[in-house]
Amino acid sequence: MKSGSFTKEELNAILNTLPIDMTFVDRNDKVKYFSQGKERIFQRSRAILNRDVLLCHPPSSAGIVEKILDDFSNNKEESAPFWIQMGDKFIHIEYFALKDENGKYLGTLEVSQDLSEKENCKAAATDFVIWKKSEIVETNIIITPKTKVAELLDAYPQLEDVLIDIAPTFKKLKNPVLRRTIARVATLQQAASVGGVPVDVIINKLRGSLGQEEMKNMEQGNNYAGYKPTWFDENTIAKSFDVGKPLHREAIHWVM
Repeated sequence: MKSGSFTKEELNAILNTLPIDMTFVDRNDKVKYFSQGKERIFQRSRAILNRDVLLCHPPSSAGIVEKILDDFSNNKEESAPFWIQMGDKFIHIEYFALKDENGKYLGTLEVSQDLSEKENCKAAATDFVIWKKSEIVETNIIITPKTKVAELLDAYPQLEDVLIDIAPTFKKLKNPVLRRTIARVATLQQAASVGGVPVDVIINKLRGSLGQEEMKNMEQGNNYAGYKPTWFDENTIAKSFDVGKPLHREAIHWVM
């Protein structure tokens, strides 16, 4: 190499010591290499070697990966950065187009790094990913009464302020413990009951904030809000229990 040299053993040690995950995909979109650092973010096995990279991604993200590789091979883009939130980890992922000295496309390098402990990183990332250069956004969440509160806020963090505007009770969602526990299992239908807000109001206000169409045919009454199944018969109810009241007590524990 023009800038120096090292042995195969030295090169392998360097690649596995860097505080990043690396995966190389050749010009034919086949996985050819991955680093083996002590703390890999995304686990890899040799089974993926020589495999089509699109088969290594879930269907929901395969389309974006295909778009990136196509742009790289056609010299439309040089890199594609992503940010995702994995539990308490803030992960930066970036794809780079690799080219030889003449500009010929050689393949793609995927680099991932855990930036959770970096002081200048702010937890503004979500479970959906953004490719800034082409403004591709991946999220399949359509807001309904059955949508989980945490799932909603992970995908659309800006909706936290919308919820608080709807009902001050939702200020408790700023509590990280609550976000990791109750919010993971509570639906918007249940949240509407806790906040004393009609479910159609909370759903359509949230949907409107994202430009989603208004949802109709949501039934309410007797402190129950949501969809009424065709088989449901109110005359068969033996006893009613208002779950909203105990939810207001902060000492309540949810068993998951």
